[in-house]
Amino acid sequence: MGHPRTTRRDFLKKTASLSVVPSLAPLLPPLLAPLLVPCRASAAAKAPLRLILLHSPFHFGEAYYHPQISPTDSGPAPAGSNFFLGYANSSLAPLAPFQKDLIIFRGLKYGAASSSHLSGGTAFTGSALETAGGTNPKISGTSIDQYLFNRMAQAGSLSPICAGLFTYLSATHTFDHSIVFNNGAPLAQIDNPMNLYNALFANFRPPTNTPATPASMSQTARRQQALAFAQKYLNGLVGQLPSTSPSASALESHLAAIRGLAGQIAGSSANLAGCSPPSSSAVTNDAGPDAGNYVVSNAPLDVTSFINIITQAFACDITRFASFKMSDYADPSQILLQLMPGLTDFDQTTNWHAMTHTTDGSATNASDIKLAQFKAYFMNQAAALLSALKAVPDPYSTGQTLYDNTVVLIGSEGPVQTSHSDYHGNGDPRSDQPFIIAGGCGGYFKGGQLIFAGGSKSASVPHNALLTNIVNTFETNQQQFNPSYVPKILSQYGDYSFSVSPTSWLT
Repeated sequence: MGHPRTTRRDFLKKTASLSVVPSLAPLLPPLLAPLLVPCRASAAAKAPLRLILLHSPFHFGEAYYHPQISPTDSGPAPAGSNFFLGYANSSLAPLAPFQKDLIIFRGLKYGAASSSHLSGGTAFTGSALETAGGTNPKISGTSIDQYLFNRMAQAGSLSPICAGLFTYLSATHTFDHSIVFNNGAPLAQIDNPMNLYNALFANFRPPTNTPATPASMSQTARRQQALAFAQKYLNGLVGQLPSTSPSASALESHLAAIRGLAGQIAGSSANLAGCSPPSSSAVTNDAGPDAGNYVVSNAPLDVTSFINIITQAFACDITRFASFKMSDYADPSQILLQLMPGLTDFDQTTNWHAMTHTTDGSATNASDIKLAQFKAYFMNQAAALLSALKAVPDPYSTGQTLYDNTVVLIGSEGPVQTSHSDYHGNGDPRSDQPFIIAGGCGGYFKGGQLIFAGGSKSASVPHNALLTNIVNTFETNQQQFNPSYVPKILSQYGDYSFSVSPTSWLT
């Protein structure tokens, strides 16, 4: 059978005895042409791009996902730049203030059969899912946040952030609930904001022009020695694990985290005028999810804390890659119903998952209306994150904000439902998978567009065409930001090939 499976929790317990840096324990393991058509192809990048992956539970209904033609015409909008999001019960209405930068996709599909509950492994990896005997699905791929981090992590960078709202992963649910992977290893999201805060900011020291005192120099030396000891110890373990082992991937992530901490201790060369980490007292210490004791009243504070942490991690240039799983289809989603004003008449003891089986994609079905309001709750969280990014200056570009240079890719557990049988994608790879790009994206993408991939709403283009172009855009940006960087432009990211040129979608 080879090496016994070592869980991330077991690994952390074994390495905790090092007592090196307290924040190491919760750390997470570590584009063809720019996406679509560059709207300012001749303009050199002034700042590095950042990436945020967002994921919400269940599916969208056709009637409340697709934009309308106008406020007075409720017909479905055609492809192009003229559409309206603010109609009654629209799941995407919270994103309307950001419409000029949105790209809303129709016609993207997964490359192989997968029910929506098991789609987390392919959404941001483009990888095929392997299932057998009722076990959790497995993949062999890497999500684009981890891939890009491994390609272009800046000095002092920590591993990509992975936050989760009430999404603690138990030992029996690893792959089906995860959305980010590194060489097939699922990376569990941190659901206590305080743990994420400590992982990022416990050892952070913003740059200063004030001469170091002897005491601070001595403290820095001790920290560097401790990190060097930990790095030497972990390097000694590298050869003892098969390269395909999930623990090997976790080990590489911890080594990347140590390098990031060493860079933080050495200081940053960026102008961090907008770097203002929240005080620990302003961050929710929500220990409930890890024990399985979800406290629904904690959710708004948790979301606010996660948004502040992600925004400030970018502002302080601790990392440029983040993901946020905004709940999953299991009990946490049921609990969150109590927070949704549009669902106050819904029996909280009723099985919400069963209710989603009664949707049919129409505008008149009561279940579809409730599902639309449910999905709008998560789009509100996405809108709050976009607003937070807009409020913070970009440390690399005077006059711009983090929003201007961030790509936010919004995915969903389930497809856009067009018939009663398609509530979970029905195992059909042709199911239309909803993806949205938000943020200023450095000006590389032509926003304000409703895109019909392949020319229609019917799913025909593998979604990894989108992932490929996002990756290539980051490669292009990184070379413009750092001329010494050698870009690696891909023709395919993930397991599924595609023949439709993504750059034709806007021509």
